[in-house]
Amino acid sequence: EFAAALAAFRRAAELEPASQTTQQMLQQTERLKRMATDLPAVLAGTKAVTAPRELMEYAGLAASTWSRSYAAAVRLYERAEKADPVSFVQARWFAAQVPLRVLGGEGADAQPDAAERARLVELALR
Repeated sequence: EFAAALAAFRRAAELEPASQTTQQMLQQTERLKRMATDLPAVLAGTKAVTAPRELMEYAGLAASTWSRSYAAAVRLYERAEKADPVSFVQARWFAAQVPLRVLGGEGADAQPDAAERARLVELALR
């Protein structure tokens, strides 16, 4: 998915080299591609991520429709909130949706027991 987007942004940058928007989108897509490559290691705990912003970005990738790792996204959002509650406010709306997906049985990793279901309900309602 990222390969096609990168190809399109690279072509756009060739056609409009002075476009700051195109350059920004190209850089952002390159970064997202790197993060998507690292996501399995982040979810497995073999790649350490501690910066709140990065935790939120990885949580967003984990909760994306191509990853569908919603339970993992919940854990990453929780770590981000604990690390920086003020910055986390920006992600609150997105973070509140993810426990609902797990509770609905969505995702490759959605198998919560009763205690986890109660905790997820609490997270979604905060």
